Amino acid sequence: MYSVLHLFGVELDNGALKYDLSNGLTTVDGYFNDTYCPGPSVSKVLCTPPSVDISVSPLSPSVGRRVTFNATSSSVTNYKATIRSYLWTWGDGNSIDGTDLSLPTHTFTLVCNCSVTLTLTDSYGIYWSKTVVVSVHVFFVDLAIGDISVSPAFNVYPGTPVQITAAVINNSTVPENGSLTINLEGKTIQGAPIKLFQLGAYKQVATLTVTLDTAGLTPRVYRIDAVVPPLSGENITRNNIKSAHIQLIDPLLRGSLSLSLAETTGLGIVVIAAVGFALIRLRKKQSVLNEPL
Repeated sequence: MYSVLHLFGVELDNGALKYDLSNGLTTVDGYFNDTYCPGPSVSKVLCTPPSVDISVSPLSPSVGRRVTFNATSSSVTNYKATIRSYLWTWGDGNSIDGTDLSLPTHTFTLVCNCSVTLTLTDSYGIYWSKTVVVSVHVFFVDLAIGDISVSPAFNVYPGTPVQITAAVINNSTVPENGSLTINLEGKTIQGAPIKLFQLGAYKQVATLTVTLDTAGLTPRVYRIDAVVPPLSGENITRNNIKSAHIQLIDPLLRGSLSLSLAETTGLGIVVIAAVGFALIRLRKKQSVLNEPL
């Protein structure tokens, strides 16, 4: 193991060496710098490198999947310094450089163990780097709507509560996070929750049930959609939405003029009897008119 010894103020005095060690030794392992920066209580002190911190999500992504890099915990160490630039080198031949890149994303197009390096430079030009290795693999990614059911679905009077249940299936070979919504004609049902899920691989299922208040809806057929937003790099997206339908109809007549089934049957009998009596009287009248005088 090697360490670096800093000697300050070395000068010759009649052939003898004098050492001024009043500034002390550096406390940063592996860092050597002769650049001075302003200090809080003295005019200048030796500059120190920024503190670089990187986290990766997901740590082992799939090819074609967007990866998020988080360097928000990085910081400068010199007095009154600010971060001047972030230089990200992705390890696949690509890089980006900018002033506001604490949360960049990158998509790898090939399988690799890519060494991702962030070089952070402060406003005094002092920089430091950190490297993390990202293992990029090929995974199958697919979230699908498995089923959607509506009850009741047909001949529904406006104002009737309708229960809707949908299921999402993770067909992926890796665990996935996502959200599931149920929409009416392309718009989120008022008051309906959004299902946030974390599903394991290989056919794990999450369900969401909402109640649709049909009061105020005009009689017609409505489309209901169960939707799970596509993931970055998802292999199949055509099954991220599935639809069902609800039929609302005009309600039956209500009020004092409406009749029950028994009342309607009785009225029919009375009408038939009246018609029969009228026909008998008509025939008698015609037979009287036909008699000779």
